[in-house]
Amino acid sequence: MKAKLKKTLASFIRHKFSLIFLICLSVNAIGNNCPAAITPTIQPDSPPSNSSEKQTIPLWKQSFDEIKAKAESGDAYAEALLAHNYRIGIGVKQNFLEAYKWAKLSKIQGNPFGKFNLAILYANGEGVDENPQLAIDMFSDSFLDIVVYASKGSAWAQAYLGSMYQNRIELIQNGKKAGIWYKKAAEQGFASAQTELGTFYLNGYHINKNYQKAFNWFKLAARQNHSTAQCNLGVMYLEGYGRKIDYQQAIYWFKKSIEYDNPYCLYNFGHIYFNGLGVQKDYKKAAKYFLDSAKHNYLSAQVTISQMYEKGVGVQKDCKKAINWMTQAKTNGFGNAKREIERLKMNCD
Repeated sequence: MKAKLKKTLASFIRHKFSLIFLICLSVNAIGNNCPAAITPTIQPDSPPSNSSEKQTIPLWKQSFDEIKAKAESGDAYAEALLAHNYRIGIGVKQNFLEAYKWAKLSKIQGNPFGKFNLAILYANGEGVDENPQLAIDMFSDSFLDIVVYASKGSAWAQAYLGSMYQNRIELIQNGKKAGIWYKKAAEQGFASAQTELGTFYLNGYHINKNYQKAFNWFKLAARQNHSTAQCNLGVMYLEGYGRKIDYQQAIYWFKKSIEYDNPYCLYNFGHIYFNGLGVQKDYKKAAKYFLDSAKHNYLSAQVTISQMYEKGVGVQKDCKKAINWMTQAKTNGFGNAKREIERLKMNCD
């Protein structure tokens, strides 16, 4: 059950949409049909029924402080949205403990978006002990409401429905339908959907590859402080996808993303210093960013920093720390970890 769930949700939960680079320091390194809907009790893009406030724009378009204030007043939708933002790192540093706290409060009130966010946290063991079965139950419990919200025009629900189609959550996997729902949400301005649609265009996933459209969608989401979109813009400049390579622009967007502790961008920024791309090569700074990323439980960073500790590159050589980080990588699913740990134990003094 655990392996099946992780396989189903891996790209969604791990934010596969952030492009990464693998740095190897040794030869042994990482060389559907919708069911009948029910009437939801809360309309996501409208104010709560007990609110006298006239809401002129959807809550998700409001500032982080406004969302947080509503969440602190007990608004279940705002609690769920706050969890979403903490989980991804939108306008705030990524914080799984805060994401869990707010998702749980929202779920207690029966909000399907709170349940959905809580399911992701349980599935991945982020901010809470991993519990695959509970994650599956919560996904199932939130599904029908999200379908209804999406059909009524809720951008947030449309984005989540796109994720369900893409990642086989309660639905038959259908990349084309995922793209349709992402586009509906993206056109309304929902940053996470814009980021995912940009990735579809970047990779040509069930859509014609178009670097300019990918760039445009990433840019719209980046302006809303979506840390993954900011990171992806940096990668496009770094790699020259649809434009000239521009290291300074890459660094500009990476810096914006790491303000929110985006683990994938912390890793990419380490790559910048490790290889001296637009900056003076600096293994110590590279190690710092790799370590920060690894502490955020990013697998590739854990493997990389293990190798750096083994070789003494940018850090003091420390076989114990090398083994510890490779052990953490094993926990996160690195297939070669067992062999690497055995090799480290044999070769370390």
